[in-house]
Amino acid sequence: MRTTLVPAALVAAFAINSSGCEAPAEPEESRDAALERIGEHTVGLGYADSSINVSVFRESAVLRVGARVMVAYYDPEGFARVDVLDDTLTPTGWFRITPHIEDRLLGDGHCMISMGATPAGDLAMVFGSHAAGSVTYQAMIDAGSLQSPPSGAEIAASVWPHTITYPQFYRLGDTLRLYFRKDAEPGGAAEADLATATWDAGEGVLSPSFDRLLPAGDDASVYMERMAVDGDRAALTWMYRKPTIAQEQPPAVRNEGMYLALTSDGGASWTDRSSNPLELPAPKRAELMAWEVPLEDRPINQTSTAFGPGDLLYDAQLHLDDAGIYQIFVAGLDLATGIAHEDVVSTNGEAFDLAGAGTLVLPLSRPDLAVSADYVHVVYRQHDAIVVASRAHDESEWRTSSYAVADLGAWEPNFDPITWETRRELLLFVQPVRQGAVDQADVGEPSAITLWRFAESAE
Repeated sequence: MRTTLVPAALVAAFAINSSGCEAPAEPEESRDAALERIGEHTVGLGYADSSINVSVFRESAVLRVGARVMVAYYDPEGFARVDVLDDTLTPTGWFRITPHIEDRLLGDGHCMISMGATPAGDLAMVFGSHAAGSVTYQAMIDAGSLQSPPSGAEIAASVWPHTITYPQFYRLGDTLRLYFRKDAEPGGAAEADLATATWDAGEGVLSPSFDRLLPAGDDASVYMERMAVDGDRAALTWMYRKPTIAQEQPPAVRNEGMYLALTSDGGASWTDRSSNPLELPAPKRAELMAWEVPLEDRPINQTSTAFGPGDLLYDAQLHLDDAGIYQIFVAGLDLATGIAHEDVVSTNGEAFDLAGAGTLVLPLSRPDLAVSADYVHVVYRQHDAIVVASRAHDESEWRTSSYAVADLGAWEPNFDPITWETRRELLLFVQPVRQGAVDQADVGEPSAITLWRFAESAE
């Protein structure tokens, strides 16, 4: 591990693709993590010809709104659908969201669904968005309909007139905000900046305008990680993707990070780690780098962060170890001192590369983080096994549980942040899916969607 410590600031992310694998090495099944699976609940059948239902770029496939739990996915016909579950995770009704996105986009794992809850208890949605030639749809299901949901009612979505990718809703204080990568409009100049828009609860739509936060500048793109959120307080981390080198075929992926910005007023303003205000849009600056993951470590973009006790910020990463093999790491940054420390979590022994284009299936998924007062938990896929790793904040040893799932494919972890925050139960969206090369569908049967329910085990 060759992480270099520097003064803190903004965090980044980078897009990934893989090629070249040796024989799969499944982790041995175990049940030692401090996060224990206590239930499995069937939701329904979902589109499985691509990774759109389990995209790593997706935020909140599962979301608690009051006493109801929402599960959003593309159904076997490719329609966006929201199932409503009661407090026991029993299905009570569902909504189909129209219109249907273009068939050519269904094979693209970037075309996810993002959900967010308004302060009034309404459900906001964005779906079908990815770069040039696509359309960004938005929809709202009001709180009353969620309490007594019909089965099969259609909700008509409207078009949000901006071309974006990787939309992620976050409730910051009393404001619901959408963060996304702003892409080029049809016929317009290239764009790849990080931007945000506010959900207008009164109108039930996104605000017509948006604010640019981080311009890509001379880099190819800006990629954010899943934000750490605690009420009005949030940490935004990101990476810059370096331009590809024309002579490299297939082109290698290079991300530069990690950068950090902080807010304490619900995203209305941002500062660096030293509380110096940032003038937005904030250009790339060395002093905003929280810690350096060297380019030669080939870090993967769009992983996850979470606040720990006190001034601690955790960042789950996927990058090369000293032997040149990809591993899951967790870095802990002391926001008060700027001192960072990184631990390796996984024990992967299989070498693979990140090269090419499109959404491909990696032997290791990106990791996701869930943090409590006592533990930090990491969830990821290693081939066809879901792995949960845990350690206490004041310990160094990771304890793991591994669950084999047949033909898990391109699954990436995604759980409900609200249920974890309010009940310390982790509701994990699980669906085996396929993914064709260069964002094409791998045609086959739909697959079952289940919610796995975890709770911290009593010591």
